[in-house]
Parts: sequence; C-alpha cells; structure tokens
Amino acid sequence: MNKEKHALALRIGLKAAGAALLLLILLITVISAVQLIAEGDEPGEAELIGWCERDYYARDYARLYETLTLYDLYEERYAGYWEAVNAYREACAVEQWVRAAQLGIDGAAEQMEENLASLRARAAAPQDERNGALLRAFAEQAEELTIDN
Repeated sequence: MNKEKHALALRIGLKAAGAALLLLILLITVISAVQLIAEGDEPGEAELIGWCERDYYARDYARLYETLTLYDLYEERYAGYWEAVNAYREACAVEQWVRAAQLGIDGAAEQMEENLASLRARAAAPQDERNGALLRAFAEQAEELTIDN
C-alpha cells in the first residue's frame, strides 16, 4: 500500500510539474506577444517613402497600391504615388472593359470610353510632373486597345 501511495504521489507530482511547465511556457508566450504589440514595429516615414519609391520605379503599381492602402498613406506627400496608381487602375479598367465588350456585355463599350476619357484627362494635366510621361504612356497603351482586337 505504501508503494501505491508513493506511485500515486509521483504521478500527481509529475502531472503538476508538467502543468506548471506548460503554464510557464504559456505565460512567456503571452508576455512576448504583448511586448511585440507594444513596441508597434511600425515602419517610419523614411521607410514608407522608400517602399513607395521602390514600387514606383519598379512599375509595381499593384504593390504600391497595397502599401498606400495598408499604411493609410493619404497625405499630400503621397499624391504622386496615388496619381500613378489610379492611372494604372484606369488603364487596367479600359482593358477589362474592352474584353467585356468583345464578349458582348451590354454597356461595356460605354464604360471603356468613360475610363479612357478619364485616363486621357489625367494624362493631359498630371498633378505630379514626374508622372507626366507615365500617364501619357498609360493613355497611349489604352488607346491602342480597341474593341475590334
């Protein structure tokens, strides 16, 4: 009987030690997570501008759009990036509406013309002078697309 009590006490002790170890690991994990959140590993202004510049010059407008929206970069200093992104989106919309018109979707030709007109207006008067050539290129590419293609 004495051996049974010792075996039972040993099992209970091992279970308690295991539970304490798991609780300690959980506590350390929670503390680490709270510290990471508290530090707020947010990128600084210079890093955000660097990312925008990288994507702008790499002509990766989808990634630039993601950066601008993810970090809520709507201030005036990001207007040139937004202008490029919006022109890219309009050029993509023209292409999509051309394809839709080719499939015979009602109203697609009108939508294509609206997006093309908006893109032409944007290219005619860029807000950021460094976007001028880019906007003209988008407009020219969009104009080359026709419903007959």
